[in-house]
Amino acid sequence: MRYLRQSDGKGESDNEAFRSILTEFCIAFEPSPPYTQHKNGVSERMIQTHNAKAREMLLDCSLLPSMWVEAVSTA
Repeated sequence: MRYLRQSDGKGESDNEAFRSILTEFCIAFEPSPPYTQHKNGVSERMIQTHNAKAREMLLDCSLLPSMWVEAVSTA
């Protein structure tokens, strides 16, 4: 079983179409309560790791900050 962890669970992921797609692909939806990042540690740590990798790529390659989106995508 795979899991989708997300903050708050409101908005784009709070509809029947989205949830049916998750069910179809055997993905369990695990929203965390709003404004409680500490309860979503796995996702928060992954975001921190991606941001650190992207920052290092920008610094190592002397890229402009405008390349941030590409660096995060590559990380």
